[in-house]
Amino acid sequence: MKREAFILLIDSIQVQMQIDDKTGDSIHSIGDGEINNNSFVFTTKLNQWALEALKLEFNDKFNNISWFVYETDFGKKCKELHIVENNGKKLELKDSGDLYDWLIKCQ
Repeated sequence: MKREAFILLIDSIQVQMQIDDKTGDSIHSIGDGEINNNSFVFTTKLNQWALEALKLEFNDKFNNISWFVYETDFGKKCKELHIVENNGKKLELKDSGDLYDWLIKCQ
């Protein structure tokens, strides 16, 4: 997969997750808090399927792509959630381009 296509796909997943969050918040806001005070989570399956396809494409046995998306919040938490390479060097994946470069390096 080309670097540009990977970046576009990861960035599109991020945008879709933001839309899903707004949709879930909107649905929750029209509910009755006294009847149902649980947060409503709205998600599309397409993001999950895209992440599975990327996992297969990059032979991502350790779910690093999903980790980048969900745990580091697309690199926003890269300072505290970094990768330590075999040589002891800290690797901060700040964006989807950094993630792609690292995945290619690991293949």
